[in-house]
Amino acid sequence: MSTDLDLTKMTLLDSDISDCPYDAYGKLRDEAPVWRDNATGMYVITRYDDVRMVLSDTERFTSARHRGRVDPRSAKIKAMYEKGGWVPGATLAGRDDPEHREMRGLFNHAFRPSRIKEMDPFIEELAHQLIDKFIDDGRCDWVRSFAIPLPLIVIGRQMGARDEDMWQIKAWTDAWVQRLGMMQTDEEAFWSTEQEIEAQHYFQPIFERLRQQPDNTLLSDLVNTVVPEWGRTLTDNELHAEMMADTFVGGSETTTNALSEGVRLLIANPDQWSLLKSDPDKYVPLLVEEVLRLEGPVQGLFRSTTQEIVLHGVTIPAGQSSTCATPRQIATTINLSVRPIWISTATMYAATYRSVSERIFVWEHHSPAVNSSLGSALSLIALMRCGSLTAKTTSDIIQTSA
Repeated sequence: MSTDLDLTKMTLLDSDISDCPYDAYGKLRDEAPVWRDNATGMYVITRYDDVRMVLSDTERFTSARHRGRVDPRSAKIKAMYEKGGWVPGATLAGRDDPEHREMRGLFNHAFRPSRIKEMDPFIEELAHQLIDKFIDDGRCDWVRSFAIPLPLIVIGRQMGARDEDMWQIKAWTDAWVQRLGMMQTDEEAFWSTEQEIEAQHYFQPIFERLRQQPDNTLLSDLVNTVVPEWGRTLTDNELHAEMMADTFVGGSETTTNALSEGVRLLIANPDQWSLLKSDPDKYVPLLVEEVLRLEGPVQGLFRSTTQEIVLHGVTIPAGQSSTCATPRQIATTINLSVRPIWISTATMYAATYRSVSERIFVWEHHSPAVNSSLGSALSLIALMRCGSLTAKTTSDIIQTSA
């Protein structure tokens, strides 16, 4: 329970807390709305009004990376990029307005609703194909058999990748996410960087081909569309940053997590599974929205302070501290919390607090059409196909490994 947590010793990196962080979030909201995690050096803000203020105040809370002193690990990683690959440019998540708004326009164009709608038949057919491989077995490893390959293949096709390279791309994105998690040793971080550079060399020829021969993929739009305010297209450095952050992690990893959590929630709530099967046309859209609300794949949004800030009597320093072994940059990790929301049993669950989960923070940068189209198609096809296996309980049929 939250009352048992010692805020002077607690860290959000603790595996027991990260597995189910809601007691910790509740205690922070009630007792320490601005709290410093000693393991990361980050200040965690948990109250709704404070979060809204931080996200809207880009003068004092910036998305841009700190460009002050560079620790030895970061310096070596930059040298690795310069020697063997491309130094990643600022991503969409790492920009403030007006650059963020200008770059967002590019993504809105590439992920326009009409383009996403055209993907529906392919997504539906792919979902059927994946389920056909295991439906006669009566059980499956849901994560490996469906939750990973479906979004990865969908995104991969739009990024010019070959289906047979799916698991290699998954390995590259896993390495990228591990470095984002801030728990690697120096050697592990260098290994993750080497993996990302391998990915860069895989995608660089695709960029070059699309510049010569544009096609109807989303990546072709990202490569060839001029950002009007900049008077140019994205550079190779910017494209490589987006491939990891806002396409394969933001578009694939987040969907894998949501698919896995959605099925886990249905296993834990068989009455809701029965309700879903009773009228899929009615309840699948509600399922998609509730899974994203209850177990959304985004833990927080990162901001850095540009000046000293005092909030709820806590002083948040400006800039970042210098360190090598562990990240200590003074940033504001935004845990997007909302007040209790009551929903009827006709949706999925009753009263709950909502705090977004997982330290992958780029989902919201995509057009809502991506999430709704992909989520609705895969949920309807996957869940209802598996729902036809009525001889066994849902937990017997689907064994999740996430």
